[in-house]
Amino acid sequence: MDDPFTKLPEDFVSEIISRTSPLDASRLAVVSKGFKSAAESDPVWDKFLPGDCFEIVSTSVSPVVYSTKKELYFSLCHSPILLDAGNLIPLGQIEELFGYMDCRRALRVAKLKSVCWLDIRGKIKTHMLSSSTTYGAYLVFKLAERSYGLESVNAVVRFVNDEADSDAEERAAILHLQRSNARHGSRQQTGQLPVRRNDGWMEIEMGNFYSDKGDDGEAEARLIEIKRLGGKSGLIVQGIEFRPQA
Repeated sequence: MDDPFTKLPEDFVSEIISRTSPLDASRLAVVSKGFKSAAESDPVWDKFLPGDCFEIVSTSVSPVVYSTKKELYFSLCHSPILLDAGNLIPLGQIEELFGYMDCRRALRVAKLKSVCWLDIRGKIKTHMLSSSTTYGAYLVFKLAERSYGLESVNAVVRFVNDEADSDAEERAAILHLQRSNARHGSRQQTGQLPVRRNDGWMEIEMGNFYSDKGDDGEAEARLIEIKRLGGKSGLIVQGIEFRPQA
């Protein structure tokens, strides 16, 4: 039986497939011989890669080996790379096979030694996100052996152009990065608690937002504690992740 799709111009088919998703492209590659070549072509997978992908890859500590854009895409999905002599960790801007966007920012891994005020911010352009999708912002961190002052901090997630800092702070969520010291009383912690990930890091949800700003918006997640007296120490931050919620 003839495959009618083999009669279509490949560049025409490629343009159509590039407007779908990595999952759709992978499915179409096995649906029809007429789709296979187009669905695996560089023009299609180039559209699935972030605009600054090759700039990021060029600064990788170890060479990123690939022969096609599709290979590069899946390499970045499954194998994180170190940048800038190991000081920067790109946490991806790649839409994974099943359509989930793991949009994270490349942040320096930072260890908090001792401060009185804590204010950490991570931002992402909404054009990097899937539309009509609810995203959660997650702080990825560890605690040093000697850590203190992190029993209760605030977190806010906002659209930068829509809400002022002061307004967002009024609805801040309470996060507990570490458990209360029993010697200081048995007061129950009623805010968000962290969970341990498979990679050994901890994560805690800072808040969520609905992505409907198109190319014009910017979302910000902020961890803040500037009112309570006393020092804070021992927080090791890997970064802030923005990812879709089920």
